[in-house]
Amino acid sequence: MAVSWVPTEVPRAAQDGQGIAGWVYQFTACNRGPLPISDVRVEIQLALKVQRVHYDGHRNEPADAWPW
Repeated sequence: MAVSWVPTEVPRAAQDGQGIAGWVYQFTACNRGPLPISDVRVEIQLALKVQRVHYDGHRNEPADAWPW
């Protein structure tokens, strides 16, 4: 199992008066082995607290780890 990430949208400046900018990341989990894998769990560990904004606009509390 391999997990990779890439920023797909990188802001050039803060988007509001508080220094907050929106980044968009794409995370990919890939099974590199010959057998199927079920019940996969991935936890993303970050170096600082960030706030996740979901597709419908609601926001999670700032955190430095996200379980999926």
